[in-house]
Amino acid sequence: MPMSPKSPPHIVFIINGFGLGNSTRCFALIQELKQSNITISAITSGNSYLYLKNRPEISHIFEIRQLIYKTTPQGKIHIWKTLLSFPTLIRQARHNERDIKKILEQLNPSHVVLDSQYLFSISLLRRYHFFSINNAKDVIVEFIKNPFWPPRLYLHLLFFEFFDFLYNLIFIRTVLCPQIPFQKENNLPLLVRKEIIPSTPQKIRHILIMLSGSTKSDFSLDLHCLPTDLQIDVIGVDAPNTPSVKYHGKVLENSSFLNQADLLIINAGYSSLCEAISLKKPTLLIPLPGHAEQYANAKKFSRLGIGEIAWSTDEISFQLGKMLKNIDKYIAACKTLDSPQNGAKFFANQILKSLD
Repeated sequence: MPMSPKSPPHIVFIINGFGLGNSTRCFALIQELKQSNITISAITSGNSYLYLKNRPEISHIFEIRQLIYKTTPQGKIHIWKTLLSFPTLIRQARHNERDIKKILEQLNPSHVVLDSQYLFSISLLRRYHFFSINNAKDVIVEFIKNPFWPPRLYLHLLFFEFFDFLYNLIFIRTVLCPQIPFQKENNLPLLVRKEIIPSTPQKIRHILIMLSGSTKSDFSLDLHCLPTDLQIDVIGVDAPNTPSVKYHGKVLENSSFLNQADLLIINAGYSSLCEAISLKKPTLLIPLPGHAEQYANAKKFSRLGIGEIAWSTDEISFQLGKMLKNIDKYIAACKTLDSPQNGAKFFANQILKSLD
C-alpha cells in the first residue's frame, strides 16, 4: 500500500499588534519560511492584523483582542497610567490566552513563534516548541555597557525591557535575538523585508518622514529650514497637502515610500531602523521619549555615522538642517556600510533546523 504524503510542517506566528514593526519583521521571516514549503498561520491584533490579512503566504489568520497600553499624544507609552491599568491588561491577556489555546489545539502546529506576545500557561509552553523574536537582551547589554542613562528611562527599562528579557530567558525554548549593528561591519545580518532595496542617494531630493505605527502622531516640523525644491512625504499624520509636502496618514505598506526616499526621518524602533540601515540612506532618528529600547537603538545608530539624533521635537529642525548642510559626509558613511540584509534567511534556518 502506498504511503500517504507527509503534510508540510505548520508554524504559527503570534504577534503583538500595537505597532507595525513586529508584523513587518515577522513577515520577512514568513516569506523566507514559505520558500521551504512551510504552512504558516498567524494570531495577531490591531495594526499587525491589518498588515497581514489577505497575504497569500499565510494560510489562516486569527484576530485577538489588542492589549491597550496607555499612551501620550506623541505615541509614547505612559508608564504610570499603563501600570495603573494593569488589572485590565491582565484580564485581556487571560482572555487572549484562552483564545490562543483553542486556536493552537485546532491547528496543532509543530512550532510557534512569538513576537512581543506573552503566554504563561505551563502546559501550553511545554506542548509546543516556542521561538521568540526578541531583542530585550540587546537592550540590557547596551545598558550594562553604559548604565548612565537618563533617569526617565529607568521605569521603562525595568517594567518592560527587563521583564521581557526575564520572560524569554525563563519560558522560551529558543530566542531569536536580532541586533542593531553597532559598527560599520556587522556579522549578524539584518531582519528586513525582501521589498527593501538598498540604494544610497547621490543627492537629497526626496525626504520621507515616517512615524510610529502604534498611534497617530501630532508631529510637526518647521519646513522653513528646508530647501524649496525638496519633495517630502509624511506617513502617520493627516493634514492638508502643500506643493512640496504630501501627508498620507496611516500607511500599512510603506516599502515603496522607503525605497524612493533619499533621506529618512523615523522613530528608533528596531524594524524601521534596521530597514533604514539596510537601505543605506542618511537618517534622522527621533527616539520616542522615555522608551528604553529606542534609546538603546539610537545609541548604537549614533556610532555608524550615517545620520543624527533628535532627542526632542525641539531639535528636529536644527538636526535636519545640520544634515542637509553636511550631506556628503552622511552619504559617504552610508556607502561604507556592510550590513547584509539576509537576516530572514539566517533566522529561518535556525527554525528549520529544529524541524529535522
